[in-house]
Amino acid sequence: MAYAASEESPLLAAADLHSESDEQPRKQQDWPSCLILGLMLLFFLSTFAFFHLLAPKTKLLELTICRTYYNNHDPSAIIPQNGWPGYDISEEKCKVNSVQQDLARLKAWGSFLEALCSWALKSIFMVQISSLL
Repeated sequence: MAYAASEESPLLAAADLHSESDEQPRKQQDWPSCLILGLMLLFFLSTFAFFHLLAPKTKLLELTICRTYYNNHDPSAIIPQNGWPGYDISEEKCKVNSVQQDLARLKAWGSFLEALCSWALKSIFMVQISSLL
């Protein structure tokens, strides 16, 4: 039996494209993408904050090493001032090889110890997870 079409009859007479049963699975499929986007945003913000802390941390380390160096070699290079940190050393004077070598050594040891802690924690958690399985 053939269906007779006219200008007033709908093209898809038996199908309702916007029924509630079609929208329910779609809403259930949206939550994983929202979760992934939220986790990506959290990862971006934590990485952004971490890398913005590197420059001030390096500057403070350099200033501390520079002050120690000039306390031992030329105390007149340290200019007292009010406020924090209580002294000033010109930027050019902190670029001597001895200060930069100590700074590089300290940063290398810091990176090594961070990686070692990360590896140790990863190993501990992997043992714990494998014992659960």
